[in-house]
Amino acid sequence: MYTRITGLFVISLITLGIISSCSDDNNIVGSSFIPSDRNIIVDTLDITGLSIEELVTFTGNLTYFSAGKYSDPVFGDVKSTAFLAPGLTTLSPADTMEAGAEVYLILEPFNFYGDTTSTAVFDLHYITERWRPNDMNANSQVVKDPVSIGTIEVTAETDSVLFQLPQQWADTFRDFFNETQTPIENLRANEFGFALVPRDDNNVIVGFRTEALQSDTLGNSTYTGSRLFVVNPEGSGNGDNGDDEGNGNGESSTMDNGNGNGDGNGDFNDPFPGRNTFSVLLRGSAFNIERGQQGDEGSSLPILNTFEKNLVLELELEERGLLDQVISRAEILFFDDLEARDNLPEHHFRPSSGRLQYYTLTETEREFEVVKLPTFEPVLREGDNSYRVNVTGSIQNFQTGQTTSTRFFITSGNNNGLIIPAILAGPDSGERSPKLIITRINPEN
Repeated sequence: MYTRITGLFVISLITLGIISSCSDDNNIVGSSFIPSDRNIIVDTLDITGLSIEELVTFTGNLTYFSAGKYSDPVFGDVKSTAFLAPGLTTLSPADTMEAGAEVYLILEPFNFYGDTTSTAVFDLHYITERWRPNDMNANSQVVKDPVSIGTIEVTAETDSVLFQLPQQWADTFRDFFNETQTPIENLRANEFGFALVPRDDNNVIVGFRTEALQSDTLGNSTYTGSRLFVVNPEGSGNGDNGDDEGNGNGESSTMDNGNGNGDGNGDFNDPFPGRNTFSVLLRGSAFNIERGQQGDEGSSLPILNTFEKNLVLELELEERGLLDQVISRAEILFFDDLEARDNLPEHHFRPSSGRLQYYTLTETEREFEVVKLPTFEPVLREGDNSYRVNVTGSIQNFQTGQTTSTRFFITSGNNNGLIIPAILAGPDSGERSPKLIITRINPEN
């Protein structure tokens, strides 16, 4: 049996070379691409082996973190609370907090999922228990102080938010910052950070940037993204005295992006000219995802990049009688469900990655965080809003026993801390139904 399949595999490789020379890899193979003197069969098969499965969704220390609340007509109600842990890392080891130094929380919005004309309102709370960012997932909860320390507002026009933390907290943080023995260990053991909790009347989810280091063409480095910002008192450190434009405890202000001042302050105009200021990185960030009432999925296939809703595809080669066929090309074709995708109120927006990600996962890999790279990553073809991927090698490897599964787990993009949905047309969508295009050789001719 193995010898026969191996022989067929060799034949298929030869034929594949002939077909490849006559076809465009960006299109579905059809009879017009096939040499007329060969008995080539092209089957267009509906894909029916589909299901939706939930995998573990880890949310800690990603490129972004999300917070907000939104009711999506297809995906239903979702609410996310963000968790932020303070750190001690700065650009310069000479940075020092003087007595009376103020500390601000900077938040940098990146994208919006929901009503882009609304204002996202958040209450900031102290977290009162130790937590580990790397262990956080969609179901994680933390214990927080029930009393808010202030309110933060974000709109689609907001470039960044500067929120002054209570002076009592800043004074305590200064003790850890200036400690020389075990400052990081003591900070972790005693300061647990903040929870960014959306108000119930919110109608948008905001994705925030985490911290990053950027350099300009002259080699000057600055921190960008969400972080802490220390402002020493007037007359301390370098520079002339300037005007204190802080807003007091429990209030926030928005700022337009501008050029950093070369001392690590990042991508905004420093509102404290002449005062010694510097940025401090967060130790970690995470968020949870709470799902409420379900939306109307209809016959579509709603999937997410967070591994909450994975489309599971089983090619069912044996059931289709394809196990022993000489397959020279195989292509999977999905379409966006245009009606469901565009069924949003005016000014509402669903972000999109413009791609799908196919994973092959063992039983063990499905129990933990998915850290491997996707096997395939087809991009959206704007002409017909389709995603096409060549799976010829995967099928041939299965036929020859090099792999043991033709099951794929499909997400709507990279799990990077943003909530990115996609809505694919389901099996009952007529011409836009999922397809498996098989080009095979009749071995009897």
